[in-house]
Amino acid sequence: MQELASEKDHLCQITSAYNWVAVDWGTSSLRAWLIDENGAVQTSAKSAQGAGTLQPTEFEGVLLNLIGGWLHNNAKPTQAFICGMAGSRQGWKEAPYVPLPTKLTELHQHLASPETDNPRLQPLIVPGLCQKSQHHPDVMRGEETQLLGILEELSNKSGVICLPGTHSKWVEVEEGIITRSSTFLSGELFALLSKHSILRHSLDAKADLDKDVFLKTLDQLRNQEVTLLGDLFALRAGQLLNDASRQAGASRLSALIIGSELLQMRTRRGDNAQLHVHVVGDNQLAQNYALAMQHLGIEPILHDADTAALKGLSAIKKGAQNDNN
Repeated sequence: MQELASEKDHLCQITSAYNWVAVDWGTSSLRAWLIDENGAVQTSAKSAQGAGTLQPTEFEGVLLNLIGGWLHNNAKPTQAFICGMAGSRQGWKEAPYVPLPTKLTELHQHLASPETDNPRLQPLIVPGLCQKSQHHPDVMRGEETQLLGILEELSNKSGVICLPGTHSKWVEVEEGIITRSSTFLSGELFALLSKHSILRHSLDAKADLDKDVFLKTLDQLRNQEVTLLGDLFALRAGQLLNDASRQAGASRLSALIIGSELLQMRTRRGDNAQLHVHVVGDNQLAQNYALAMQHLGIEPILHDADTAALKGLSAIKKGAQNDNN
């Protein structure tokens, strides 16, 4: 209880109207933005020193190396609102998971504040979310901030959101409350199969998408002519016997994985339902998801991931500041 009281006292200092820093700290990368008092981005910086490469004692130094020149030179510390893996159990300081269902606009009530050696810096870490279910347990860190960032763009603050990535997330939001989440190891599965399995000899994971192969494979999945597990080895056999290109192999594998994920989610919502899905992402993977959705009769609505993270962190800062004014 003493730790909680100390944490609350520290968070009560959130009243600064000066510049502040938004940070998205993933497992493999770090991105920071300097925000002025009007909410405009002044500058940004990035680093490959993701949370997965650091010990807890290293986080402060890494962040200072990246943003040290942005900090205030007066007695008031610069606040850095941080989402992502910096709040994991192995991160800078654990920001305990908030259980579902939860209101996105209340994330600021659960910030963690690690102690620092440099008095010019005040880090405030956004918590992750968890789904405590015997049959469908799930966790997320970082995505909750992006979800908050697109909340105002959802009709009635409700909808289905997909966040493609190494671990693809699907989230259901009802009137601003996250009610359910699901995670697919789609990106990690593609990486493992294309780099560390027998299939690596038959795939070029860096090749451009062969759309014809991709869409044909989606049709075969939809018609139950192929399955993910049942047709993986055929990628190797097809290259050996039919001289299938490594580009075609990678595109077919992508369709098998993404298509299986989408069809499972569509079945959960009802095969005949008119489904609109908000896709958070601006890279090629997000584009591939959008292409697959359109082909399978799902309407994708794309959102820029960095913009969503920034909006979410700004909303969290505003909420914390309003609570303490």
